[in-house]
Amino acid sequence: QWHTNTGYFPIRADLIADLEKEGFYEKNPAARTAISQLKASPEIPATQGALLGTFSESRVHIESAVERVLAGQAEPKEALGKAKTSSEEAMQRYNKSVAAKKPEKK
Repeated sequence: QWHTNTGYFPIRADLIADLEKEGFYEKNPAARTAISQLKASPEIPATQGALLGTFSESRVHIESAVERVLAGQAEPKEALGKAKTSSEEAMQRYNKSVAAKKPEKK
């Protein structure tokens, strides 16, 4: 019900199949567009979703910033600025670690 009321599409194949059986896509053909486009995309790194090696750490920085703002302990610009700096430092460390593991080109 959530995806039929919001415009978001389901990501599980069984839910898509259920909607097809119910005739949802027949009645709402535009709702199938995003799914069809994603299925038609070539399987290359650019189409496989976001890659952020520090996702978990960056999320903690952002969540902590939001919590400090909501608790009245920091102004939004200050808290998010610190989260940005911390996340960028984490990404730089991650990028260096990945670059160090890359095999040399011959």
